[in-house]
Amino acid sequence: MFGGIRIEGLEYLPCRGPVILAPNHVSLADPWIMCAAVPNPMRSMAAEYLYKIPGLAQYLYGMGAFPLKQGASDLQAMGKARDFLKRGATVMIFPEGGCSPDGAPRPWQPGVAVLALRTGAPVIPVVIEGSRGCLPLGSFRPRYSPMRVTFLEPVPAPPMQSGGMRHQVKEHLKRLEEAWRRAVPTKVSSDG
Repeated sequence: MFGGIRIEGLEYLPCRGPVILAPNHVSLADPWIMCAAVPNPMRSMAAEYLYKIPGLAQYLYGMGAFPLKQGASDLQAMGKARDFLKRGATVMIFPEGGCSPDGAPRPWQPGVAVLALRTGAPVIPVVIEGSRGCLPLGSFRPRYSPMRVTFLEPVPAPPMQSGGMRHQVKEHLKRLEEAWRRAVPTKVSSDG
């Protein structure tokens, strides 16, 4: 009805976790698109302010999401994600820290690398295309826009080394972001 979703690279997604999915984020439709594209039960972080919208909190919890405070380190949400990963879950994190206002890729926040290093879970970068055309920012009426979700090759977490956690996070984050930027469009247009 809205253009459909083509899924590529699903062979990179293991049937069971622990695994971290790290998609770009250009539309409020992205979490729902990922739920449709991922065959595994999935847990995800969602911005805390979304839980204050009447009726949306129950829907988010039903989707397996849990709140994340934006703008600062949220140790409680990170601990929850770490626990899910330790139990073999598939956890989705939007590594840019929120929806891109102009569709251009934004720098990744370090949380995804910290989580990967602390749990040993591989990160699968994901590229979502066409979602901005389906549901542009500021709109709540979906439009016709063919979409594509591409799962990229997993980036394994290197073994933790004693000392220098900040350096390890920086290096792993750089590897993750480079793998993702090779595949993500430089700007996701609003028309799909």
